[in-house]
Amino acid sequence: MREYREPRKKEFKLFYDSELNALEELSDEELGKYYRAIVMYEIYGEDIEIEDRAIRMLVNTTKRDLDRKA
Repeated sequence: MREYREPRKKEFKLFYDSELNALEELSDEELGKYYRAIVMYEIYGEDIEIEDRAIRMLVNTTKRDLDRKA
C-alpha cells in the first residue's frame, strides 16, 4: 500500500474528446497502465516508467496537453 502524499492538485480534467479515440484502441491492461501514469503525473508530479512504446507515446502526448492547460 502506498503512503499517503498530499496531491499537488485537487482536481483536473483528464481527457479531451479527441483523445478518447486513441484510448479506445487500448486493451484493459494497457488502459490501466496509461491511466495510472497520467494520474500519478497530474496529481503528484511523478513520472513512472512505461516499457510499452505505444503507451509511453500516448502518455507523453497527454502530459503535454495537461501541461498546456495548467
